[in-house]
Amino acid sequence: MAQQVVKFKKPFRFNSATVIFAVLSIYLIILIINFALDKHASTYEVNTGNIASYYSYRAMAVRNEKVVTAAQSGYINYFAEEKHKAGAKTVVYSISNEQVADFDNIDKKDIFTEKRMSKLTEKLDSFSYSYKDGAFSSVYAFKDAMNAIFVEGIADSVKSGKLTRGMAAYYAFEPGVVVYSVDGLENVNVNDFTEEQVKGGAYKVDTMLNGSFVNIGDPVYKVITGETWYLVAQIDKNCKNELKEKSYVKVKFKEDNYRIEAPFTIEERGGDIYIIIECNTGMIRYAGERYIDIDLDIETVTGYKIPNSSVLAIDFYAIPEDYLTKGGNSGANGVLLVSLDSDTKEEKVTFTPISVYAYDEELKLYYIHDTAVEKGSQIVRPNSNERYKCFDTKKYDCVYCVNKGYAVIRIVNILTKNEDYSIVKKGTAFGISSYDRIVLDATKISEGELIN
Repeated sequence: MAQQVVKFKKPFRFNSATVIFAVLSIYLIILIINFALDKHASTYEVNTGNIASYYSYRAMAVRNEKVVTAAQSGYINYFAEEKHKAGAKTVVYSISNEQVADFDNIDKKDIFTEKRMSKLTEKLDSFSYSYKDGAFSSVYAFKDAMNAIFVEGIADSVKSGKLTRGMAAYYAFEPGVVVYSVDGLENVNVNDFTEEQVKGGAYKVDTMLNGSFVNIGDPVYKVITGETWYLVAQIDKNCKNELKEKSYVKVKFKEDNYRIEAPFTIEERGGDIYIIIECNTGMIRYAGERYIDIDLDIETVTGYKIPNSSVLAIDFYAIPEDYLTKGGNSGANGVLLVSLDSDTKEEKVTFTPISVYAYDEELKLYYIHDTAVEKGSQIVRPNSNERYKCFDTKKYDCVYCVNKGYAVIRIVNILTKNEDYSIVKKGTAFGISSYDRIVLDATKISEGELIN
């Protein structure tokens, strides 16, 4: 006889661990859903900062320059130190019949006097003390200083008449700074220059060399007279606009970071804009350069520095000054708003609190932003029957301040800005303050939203 197997259901046993796990799972799911639905926005803490406006240009140097030509043909030897002032008694150069000048007639004692030997010793000691590997500029400066002392001795001997046969010495044509190169732009002035000259695309310079042969009438050097010189550069409209209310500009010479502050004028020629800067210092420093790279440091503006992404233009309704009143238990600002009664369909006038954000003292207008006042809303002047319809609006730059956990509009007065940041005026009514937290991206939230 076959045996029958009967299965019995196991009795239910309460498992506390399973219940706790289920409750925690449900709680986590709710948290995840809430987190996904809640509004999240990155914030930025307001602090003081600045933005400097820099414009970089290549400027043409315009000076009072005169080219001196050779009085005879022959081989030239220079005695005056280049980029230094030469007076009326300075021998600048000599011309001889031989390529290599014969200085046998000159006594070495006339060159290396006790005074000059003392100078040489001082230069050697200074160079030895300050020498550093890799400081090539100091080596060249030392060489130039030593050469200047030697040239000074040769020049003094030349002035005393100790010349070889066939050598003629020539004194400075006119007192000024001597430069041994010409470029054809010596006669350019600030009233007569071309776009091509300012840009210098086809610029070419001829440098004079010791021992070279010159023909009568060839340029042998140029002399710069006067300390005043000019920088001419082609600028853009943005630079022009930033300079329109200024008369001085800060200039940084990029070659060596030398800085000056100088007066300037702006001129427009043939659709191009030029700045002409009048310089009263630094002429000798750049005497041998026609084109100089400069930075114009127009202005450094200080205020609250905030990201441009935090700024949003918002419309505000204008209401006349005498339509603003106070009411309610708190004595808050508000208006007498006209609306229709939902039951009687008749007009009624009720006090409605509003937030005032700005005031135009000249027009006697307040600017408000409130959901209760819409376009076309009518408000009543206190103690009269006069009405005003809200149509006129004005855009203000604003940020959302979230100090209290929800987005509140604050007006900002932008002084200047660059690609990433704006500088906001301090102390603006209804504005922001140091350490306020503002929304980083103002396009992602709305006024009054809670921010987690």
